Amino acid sequence: MNDDDTVDETVTGGEAEVLGLSRRAMIGGLGAAGAIGLASALTGATPATAAVDVTEAIEAPTPGLVYLPLDAFAFDVARTSGTPYRLHQILTGMQPSDAPGEIYASLPIPIGSVVKKINVAYVGQPIIAITRRTFGTQTLLDAMTLASLPAGINPATATVTVDVPLTPGATYAMKVFCSAGQSIFGMEVGYVPAAQAFIPFAGAQARVFDSRDTTRFSPDEERTIDLSSKLITTARAAVLNITTTATAGPGFVAAFADGVTYPGNSTVNFSSAGLTVANGAVVAMTAGRIKVRCGPAATHVLVDVVGSLL
Repeated sequence: MNDDDTVDETVTGGEAEVLGLSRRAMIGGLGAAGAIGLASALTGATPATAAVDVTEAIEAPTPGLVYLPLDAFAFDVARTSGTPYRLHQILTGMQPSDAPGEIYASLPIPIGSVVKKINVAYVGQPIIAITRRTFGTQTLLDAMTLASLPAGINPATATVTVDVPLTPGATYAMKVFCSAGQSIFGMEVGYVPAAQAFIPFAGAQARVFDSRDTTRFSPDEERTIDLSSKLITTARAAVLNITTTATAGPGFVAAFADGVTYPGNSTVNFSSAGLTVANGAVVAMTAGRIKVRCGPAATHVLVDVVGSLL
């Protein structure tokens, strides 16, 4: 930033400020087409035609998506020429003081997620995009086609349908281009979380316990089994396959976290002697350990690791 450049911030409200916006809107309202043209002149680039789906009203939450709220106060200017600052007015939201211009808000969404929906409350017809800043460079590029929102006031709402994967080696922000009289009240950014909840076991030997190597479980016996050598160190639960074999009669075995009193569950049930029965289970752990408890009939127990839940 040059010594002559200043960046101030005002958060104002009330009739005088609203009238100020009205004057600015009357003096310089450009509309979407003018805003896109001015954006081209300022950046030297030709924005792509919006190829995203924009609907008139905010949709109901989409099952399976996590939503990040961005209030107007999350947005700030990102220019050093002139004396820009972000201007907030209670009745009209946030905009750059020297519109036309851009305001930005960081997207603290985990890498590996995919942004699918952007719900927007706004005034006028701002243009939005997700930007990507690559590590080790000065590059800040749009990660999606520019989306011009439907014109509206008081405020308008819209949902933008996108498909933007957040990949490693970069940070992401929401960019809003505002002509005079255009502003943002807030956004909800809906995304599919990174697929990190389940990590499959990739080793050569999934078996972690086999009572046939020692002795069969006696009725009501409990044993602690350490799974840590087979799982991700930060795993909170294990996905397992538990097998009972050489059963002595009707009964069950139960798997649960080590360090807790038997909670009364059953994981594998068998109805008679001489059976081999298996079942999949998700079992919480304590420091990588679980307990296996035998019910009223003796049995051998085999435990195989399927994967880790983080």
